[in-house]
Amino acid sequence: MRIGIVVPAEIIDEIITFLSGEFPEIEAVPFPYHSIVEIPDLLSGRQNSVETFLFLGDTARRYAEKAVPHVTEWLTIPRSSASLLRLFYRARDKGY
Repeated sequence: MRIGIVVPAEIIDEIITFLSGEFPEIEAVPFPYHSIVEIPDLLSGRQNSVETFLFLGDTARRYAEKAVPHVTEWLTIPRSSASLLRLFYRARDKGY
């Protein structure tokens, strides 16, 4: 499973390390940004390179949804680590 990880550049390594350690079946494809205004350009033309996109925070996801049409479900990383684990287990169970 390939998931595009759309998070600020300063924490991308931490997120990728966590995912690869806890969920080896997930191939995390990084889409780091410095400002949410960069997100549409990061994602444009790359919709087919991953099965879904995972955003840090609703603001980033909502901003991207207004600018980039998408055909798959886009998910938001919850603020607590326990919620993040539940999200990944749910995504794995759904076959994302």
